[in-house]
Amino acid sequence: MRAAPPMLIPHLILRDREDRSWTFRLLDRLASPDLGNAERDAVAGSLTCLDDPRATAPLLGLLEDRDRPEPVREAAGAVLRGSGNPPPGATLRAWWSDGDAVLRRHALLSMGRAEADLLEPVLASPTQPLHLEAIVTAELGFDEARFQAARIAALDHAEPRVRRAAAEALVWNPPFAAEEALLRRAADADTGVAIAAVKTLEHYPTRRVMAGLAALVNEPRAAVAAEAVEALETLRHRALTALIHAPSTERAALCAWMDPVWSILELTSDDLVPSPASPRSRPSQPEGRLPAADLLALFDDRDGLWADKKARVFALDPRAFSAADRALLTPQLAGHVDPWVRERSAHWLAAWDDAAALLALARRDEAFTVRKAAVYGLGLVPFTPAVAAFAWDHLQAPGTTSVHAGETLRAYVAHATIDEATPRLLDLAQHDARETVRAQAVTELCALEQTSALARLLPLLEEPPAVSWAVHLALLDAVIRLDLPLPALESLRCVDNLDVQRALAPFDPDAP
Repeated sequence: MRAAPPMLIPHLILRDREDRSWTFRLLDRLASPDLGNAERDAVAGSLTCLDDPRATAPLLGLLEDRDRPEPVREAAGAVLRGSGNPPPGATLRAWWSDGDAVLRRHALLSMGRAEADLLEPVLASPTQPLHLEAIVTAELGFDEARFQAARIAALDHAEPRVRRAAAEALVWNPPFAAEEALLRRAADADTGVAIAAVKTLEHYPTRRVMAGLAALVNEPRAAVAAEAVEALETLRHRALTALIHAPSTERAALCAWMDPVWSILELTSDDLVPSPASPRSRPSQPEGRLPAADLLALFDDRDGLWADKKARVFALDPRAFSAADRALLTPQLAGHVDPWVRERSAHWLAAWDDAAALLALARRDEAFTVRKAAVYGLGLVPFTPAVAAFAWDHLQAPGTTSVHAGETLRAYVAHATIDEATPRLLDLAQHDARETVRAQAVTELCALEQTSALARLLPLLEEPPAVSWAVHLALLDAVIRLDLPLPALESLRCVDNLDVQRALAPFDPDAP
């Protein structure tokens, strides 16, 4: 087959400028059946960067057209997934039930926690053809303990590409149970797997990991050794930051804990002297206002350099708009066809204390990024009981996970009475399967100064973590902030984790 004639596309420039005047030319190019893989990937990358909502329908058409070559359909699906706004669950389930392999793969890669009933069997089956895709999908939003075992087990999969995907997927909310397997993979015979494991291990601040990375610094494979040096430097900086910022009464405990890796991290007493603080540059202040009509005209122009448009909007102070301007802007921006504009409008609506408009976005907008921004904004507006009712219901939805779940809980607490919130927060901290929710519930109880409820949670400090140490860290912080009775800490003192030891340092029994 004859290759498509070359087209000069300034990918780096149009990406930097987000020049949407290229959108339809790129779509035409993507649809060409005889592009090479490299050019197709470049075109798909530029379309992802432009994130032009006008491309959604044509991309869906390419994805669903079974007469198109598979690489074209796969590329269209990759661009659609890059928006961060998956289609409704009903669409995903219909694609998954379809016999078409491309649609099934795209559906799986687009699933969220609400589709766990479809994803979990694939995640748990190492021989399933889409097992790798299930691991990639479970990287975000599947922070419950039950989803961790399959991802950790995949680190020992027979196929290197699956091991690599598993290593890369264990970065966010890193489960402590993955550390041993990741250290094994850091010495994997496949260089790509080894590098992926080393990159992930820099998020595991333990002495065991530091020693393991130090052993890889002289690895014969230069790429692995270089990655180990970089990861070890990251952990060194993390340890040094903990020491420098620790009060003098707590530093001795941290130094004692770090003693076995002191030479590995190449720390000296001179390192503990803070560097002179460089003068802080004053944060840039919003420029003020743009006439409302000009702002609307800015986003009515669907072509053009959207990076410039976004920069102008970021520079505006939403509080500078008059009440009349706000009345004009609210329906136009919150109803704009571009999800980015609607997402930005959520931040402005929060500045305008417009709980009603934010609730409408949080309840009904089709884009997840917009709903998420609206929920975050609801946590900032004045006390509104309707927000508490919505946020509590939203927190129970199966798709509310990870950071979004924590923001939802914050919004709930901001608008609920203390008498209502306290028992609910206690129950969440004790029983919710989502680590983010449990830790945030502890933080909210601390902010509300609910000492009795927190005292009931202190026995959790003697239990192993479900996933990470987030709940334990939140509880230790509450003990200090509210001067709670000193809990039993014997088991925690044995934990090999810098963050845990830093949180324990104020309780050092040998401190003066």
